Amino acid sequence: MSYPSQKRRLRSGRGIAALVAALLAGGTGLATLPAAQAAPAVPGAAGTIQTMGGITRNYQQGGYGPEGVNAKESQFQNPRGLAFAPNGDLYVTDALNNRVRKIDANGIVSLVAGNGTVCTTEVPAPCYSGDNGAAINATLNEPHGVAVDSEGNVYIADSKNCVIRKVDTGGIISTYAGTGARNPANPKACAKSDGTPNGPVLTVALDQPKSLFMTRQSGDDTLYVADFGNSQIRMIDVDSATPENIRVAGTSRARHYGVGAGQDALDSEFRHPESVWVTPDGVMYVSDGGNNLIRKIAPPTPSGIRKVSVIAGDAAAAQANASLPDDLEGNSDGDGGQAINAHLDKPRGITGDSIGNLYVAEEHGSRIRRINLGSGQINTIAGDGSILDQRINGGSLAIKGDPDGNALEAQFAMLHDIQIAPDGSLWVADSRNNRVRAMADVANAPGAVIPTGGIAPPPPPPGGCTSNCPAPGKSGYWMLGEDGKVFAFGDSATMGDAVGRMAGAKAVHIEPTPNFGGYWINDDRGGVHAFGNAAALGGLPGGTLQAGERVTSLSTTPSGAGYWLFTSKGRVFTFGDAGKFGDLAAITLNGPIQSSIPTPSGKGYFMVGSDGGVFAFGDAIFRGSMGATKLNQPVMSLVPTSTNQGYWLVASDGGIFAFGDAKFRGSMGATKLNKPVVGMVRYGTGYLMVGADGGIFSFSDKPFVGSLGANPPARPIVFAATLDT
Repeated sequence: MSYPSQKRRLRSGRGIAALVAALLAGGTGLATLPAAQAAPAVPGAAGTIQTMGGITRNYQQGGYGPEGVNAKESQFQNPRGLAFAPNGDLYVTDALNNRVRKIDANGIVSLVAGNGTVCTTEVPAPCYSGDNGAAINATLNEPHGVAVDSEGNVYIADSKNCVIRKVDTGGIISTYAGTGARNPANPKACAKSDGTPNGPVLTVALDQPKSLFMTRQSGDDTLYVADFGNSQIRMIDVDSATPENIRVAGTSRARHYGVGAGQDALDSEFRHPESVWVTPDGVMYVSDGGNNLIRKIAPPTPSGIRKVSVIAGDAAAAQANASLPDDLEGNSDGDGGQAINAHLDKPRGITGDSIGNLYVAEEHGSRIRRINLGSGQINTIAGDGSILDQRINGGSLAIKGDPDGNALEAQFAMLHDIQIAPDGSLWVADSRNNRVRAMADVANAPGAVIPTGGIAPPPPPPGGCTSNCPAPGKSGYWMLGEDGKVFAFGDSATMGDAVGRMAGAKAVHIEPTPNFGGYWINDDRGGVHAFGNAAALGGLPGGTLQAGERVTSLSTTPSGAGYWLFTSKGRVFTFGDAGKFGDLAAITLNGPIQSSIPTPSGKGYFMVGSDGGVFAFGDAIFRGSMGATKLNQPVMSLVPTSTNQGYWLVASDGGIFAFGDAKFRGSMGATKLNKPVVGMVRYGTGYLMVGADGGIFSFSDKPFVGSLGANPPARPIVFAATLDT
């Protein structure tokens, strides 16, 4: 069976002083290397983050390759595992490309293993082949962990093939551990181990092995395995002539949390452990991801018992829910205090530095936290804690902190592995952002208190209103027909219409005043009609428009004492207190300007063309466009987010394109519409589309309050506006 990720305290205890001393003496547990061998050097001061691998190309974050270029110019698809080799090269499991890749000291990326074949069948054989041949020709199936021994051999957790593969220094691949057996009831899943066996590495079944960690102890290379599906931690003496797979923690019992008699790790239950990190003196730290815990496993006592303890996380919750099959819900509370009182939200990657700090990547908490093992304090050192909703084509086009920036303002998406490089930098597999990122001098990075869910910016006043503002909590919208007729829904009220007032022109836009006490209607010839408390400031005189030019929209200033008129040729006309920040009068456009809208501050505006090209003026921030992409249907509207850090575009087929901090909420792109979408506006935390037949498609936390879709008006609908307080 599979175990999908689900949203769900450092105890000072014995051995901490010895652990810190060992960390100070022995480095990270992989090898002690001069800083010059780290690959590549990470620029920037402590507290900054850099992208070291991955790039957005052709509006797609994720993809593959090319090889042989700087990793910053090459695409990845869900990087998950990281490992430094003795020479400082970084190995990366590029999971959804089904490959393993290497980044050298010059930052150049190259292929190590995997031909990129994607498994599309229930039968595993096409996804698992190539043993005893060149590793670059072998098939892998979503590789996760990776490790490198002291001789340079590479070990790969070929997770969905249920095995560990080995690539020797000559580039030949073989199966190193695991049986590869499948679950008879579900050929896509791994077979579970029969009880808790130890034995030769090729005889013990592994179930979705995840993290791998290699350490050198007593002169021998030892490989540790997070056997995710079996909820066990296993150890293999790599230097042995007849290596055995030895269970060191976890059971096969149905319970998912417990501490064995005498705290024996072999008699203790885990819930889908994600990662393991081992100090030079043999202390193991485990991300017990499904229980939202960090657990410590001490070296064996003279009687052979490895004692397990919880050092971070809510052990009481794990105990109370030990019989539940699913991963537990978590949170990220507790920054700035003792780690023993902190909570975690799906801890995944785990590592430590040489001066007594432990680092934990929270997959669902969207942050990296640092635990000082001496003082016991926990803080967030990277990640703003916000959850990034994924677009259907693979993520938000703009990533906070990419290509560089303040680590505490960076945004992560499903963090996986983290590793300390020999030079003290922290490397991060930011999986769904399709990036490999790094922080220089991480031990000195400033810590901060970041609440669960991140720090949300204060909401702007409705419509930019600063006085005489409407009461909050109202919802509704107006629709405008081509003939100037207004249809009101929800809490919105009809205050008049432009039917019979336009002298042959066509209505194109309706714009409410900042306090929703009125609205303007404008037509395609520049006529403006004011209703309610809307200021009557006039429109365009006859002869203003050029041949083939039409007015497309009107937008109010935050005060309501002015407005802009925008045209299909990108020209801008100002009225009242509206400022002019530039236009496209001198530009030859590929397609007409369909929509224009100011920023929330009123100190800039956007224009969008039918080809998806976006133009930003004043304090409007360009976050990307669809101008270089062939579209199925023309773009109709641009809607900025309330933070001015992103925007949505909508096409006439209902397709949505999200940029910056705009979260994809859904679209109509895969649905056959009766009539095309003619516009879109912000509504609550999302957006609302309107069709030419008066159909409303709401992707918002605000209520749907009706439409005309079942009873279309005689003249087509041209736009909608929302009452949103």
